[in-house]
Amino acid sequence: MIAETGLRSGRRTVLMGRVAPYLSGPEEVPGRVPLLGEVAPAFQMPDEEGNNVSLRRLIRPRPLLLHFYRGDW
Repeated sequence: MIAETGLRSGRRTVLMGRVAPYLSGPEEVPGRVPLLGEVAPAFQMPDEEGNNVSLRRLIRPRPLLLHFYRGDW
């Protein structure tokens, strides 16, 4: 996918590569997304060191806020 943007000088810049995947919209989420107030499904994900950590282990001692971000900068 190629996107063209106009600049103030009148030149056109073509954005490709890293920007193009973000222009196609969000990816489809398989299954159903939990609604506010519903119990989150059990899952495991790797931490920053590659070790699998379960939601159950993290949520037991205290409340938990999960923040998912795209790490491809």
